[in-house]
Amino acid sequence: MTLLAETSTSPALSHVPGHGVLSRQGELVLLCDAAPERESQIATLLDALSSVAADRGDGRDLGRRLAGLLAAARGDEFPALCAFGPAGDGIAVLLHGAAEATAVGPDGETRLDGRQAVIFVDRTLPGPVTSLRAMVGESSGALAPDRWSRLDSGVVRAQALVYGPDTVGPPAQQESVAPAPAEPSAPSGQPMLEECSMPAPPVAEPTVVEARAGDGGSPIEDLGVLGTYCRNGHFNDPRVRYCTGCGVSMVHLTHALRPGRRPALGVLTLDDGMTFPLEEDYVLGRHPYEDELVAAGRSRPLEIDDSTGLVSGVHTRVILDGWDVKVMDAGSTYGTYLRSDADDQWRRLPPHMAVPISPGTWVGLGGRCLRYDSCRNP
Repeated sequence: MTLLAETSTSPALSHVPGHGVLSRQGELVLLCDAAPERESQIATLLDALSSVAADRGDGRDLGRRLAGLLAAARGDEFPALCAFGPAGDGIAVLLHGAAEATAVGPDGETRLDGRQAVIFVDRTLPGPVTSLRAMVGESSGALAPDRWSRLDSGVVRAQALVYGPDTVGPPAQQESVAPAPAEPSAPSGQPMLEECSMPAPPVAEPTVVEARAGDGGSPIEDLGVLGTYCRNGHFNDPRVRYCTGCGVSMVHLTHALRPGRRPALGVLTLDDGMTFPLEEDYVLGRHPYEDELVAAGRSRPLEIDDSTGLVSGVHTRVILDGWDVKVMDAGSTYGTYLRSDADDQWRRLPPHMAVPISPGTWVGLGGRCLRYDSCRNP
């Protein structure tokens, strides 16, 4: 089942006949996958859309209403969906499950994928947004809207939709934004997530780390580790096959371990594109400056702005242990989640347990996610 949506400055809304559900109430639009066993959940979604529209709410109000339903749900109770509506001069978009959206605005294209979050992706895009395309499910090919059909209000069966000028062609297949296995992001500590099955990413066995001040990671001022030098003098992880500085082979060198200053182990990339070099430990959350390790100068704060309200003040720790990168949930209310390139599901971390992660791993907290990447090649 594939569902597509496209929005533009024109209010015209055409649809591609199919087995999904498409509803429009004013300028609020909901597109969701449909199956007989999800009828009650679909009815709940449609009621939420109608209620927000009756209250003259905008896209942000719709997003908040749907986010509450999704966060309180258990397992995969709700179908994949994409909902959007105006928010000031921009547009607010919420995606859940196998849903993708591409918006064209003043900064070019912005691509979102509901699979980047554990529960949902909720973003307000600055305007003017000239077009927005969305798809729920998998498409078997190009889907052309029926240009002679138009939905001004109500509910219809649809496999896809185009919200914009009649001249707009069918939405193109989109790549997932980010990254990753089946991208990643928004966690939740609701009972739903406690019970869902989340295979662990292919990483080493977890190492228990006490979460107390002074014992949560390497001090920022002390980055010395044991490693090996290539013939050009670059300091490396002793497990790599090629120098990360110049690319020469490390295979035939005598691997005598010598102390040195550890280079950055890679980068953390947030779902909004911001990057942070992994040169020291990080504390992630709404108020990371309140953490004792940050106050002691042993970790760097990374403030996470999240409209879902699911991110704790001190939520997650990223710990550099020798040449390894580890992630630990700091006892957050809604949990920290991991997803690797080899997985299509999220795994919730036990609190206060540091787990090594490999490049390509996604970390989900609240409605946000970030990805760990590295040029190292052990």
